[in-house]
Amino acid sequence: MEKSRSLKIFKIVMTILFAGLILGTMIWLTLKGDLDRPYLTYGCVGASFLFALIFIGKSASKLLLTLALGTAVAADYFLIFANSGLADPTAYAQNQLIGLCIFCGLQFVLMVYTLLLNKGVGTRIVNIATRIALCLIAYFVIPLYFSLGTIEMIAVMYIINFAVSLFMVAVHIKTQWLLFLGMLLFFACDIIIGLTLGAGLLGISTNVVDFLVRYNIQFYCYIPGLFLIAAHSAWCRKKEQK
Repeated sequence: MEKSRSLKIFKIVMTILFAGLILGTMIWLTLKGDLDRPYLTYGCVGASFLFALIFIGKSASKLLLTLALGTAVAADYFLIFANSGLADPTAYAQNQLIGLCIFCGLQFVLMVYTLLLNKGVGTRIVNIATRIALCLIAYFVIPLYFSLGTIEMIAVMYIINFAVSLFMVAVHIKTQWLLFLGMLLFFACDIIIGLTLGAGLLGISTNVVDFLVRYNIQFYCYIPGLFLIAAHSAWCRKKEQK
């Protein structure tokens, strides 16, 4: 009992510490009016991973979520850090492709996590079949209306799988609400990035794109989203760690 109480106090202290560190960094960057500081953004991503790693435990759910956050750290090295100030467009595109492919690995980890949430065999089959069906439809139908390159098509497959995982977690929102909120913010970040990069293709107003880019809205979704995912991993109870 004493050991459990001490662990809970330690967990509370670490949660406040990491939340304060990440929130303080975001506020400082906002007040400075300079969100384009990749080393600080990347540091916030790493801090979320470190927080989950401290309380990783031996359960499959904790291992998977910590692995997902570690994958985000690896992907963001190419998307945030390596591409910062990079003038060579070929190298920039290559880093984008590598980062996106690593993020697809993150989606695979989240898919496995949702399969653990699905208790019945039938539900798991529906989970996988839905992903395959939607990806096949997107692969054959979207090119009929839009001209997509390799990166864009991979991004479509990524967002489809993310949407399915988000839905599967939402089904279990009673015990997964913190994870759901984190994934929802993460998903919103990806949608915003997609809208800004594909504005011309989708016919989105330049005013909307300018607003999203100027205020770096994706930053305010992504970093808190990662921390909430890490917080869920740290705080999920034993009966949720199946």
